[in-house]
Amino acid sequence: MLAQITIPGRMAATLTLRRNTDQTLAASHVIEITFNMPLNAAGGGISNVAGFVMRSSRAAPAIGLKGLTEKVKSSSFLIALSAVDPEMQSNVQLLKDRDWLDVAIVYNNGQRAILSMQKGPSGGRAFAEAFAAWKQ
Repeated sequence: MLAQITIPGRMAATLTLRRNTDQTLAASHVIEITFNMPLNAAGGGISNVAGFVMRSSRAAPAIGLKGLTEKVKSSSFLIALSAVDPEMQSNVQLLKDRDWLDVAIVYNNGQRAILSMQKGPSGGRAFAEAFAAWKQ
């Protein structure tokens, strides 16, 4: 599953969610997020993805996905979601049921921000189709 995110003049990002098929990686699913920042970006780029949380509505309390984040390159991060039950089941249910995704980011200058996205009808269908294809 792929999402393209654009905030004109600030950043663009590509977010990919896939089921993990790599037996050497202890993860049920992998989220890859790659940022494309303008040269004069405030904060000087992204140094860390500090969290990935789900919400049922914009104002609802957030519930964090269980997993580990690793910086792959200067602008690319992998979030390996836990393969341990019941964390895996909780992560899958949150991804399927919650409509809002928040990515907590840390800029190179230490400032923090939250990239908040709503699935919407087409995003909800994409998640449903992906999990159905994975038989989850």
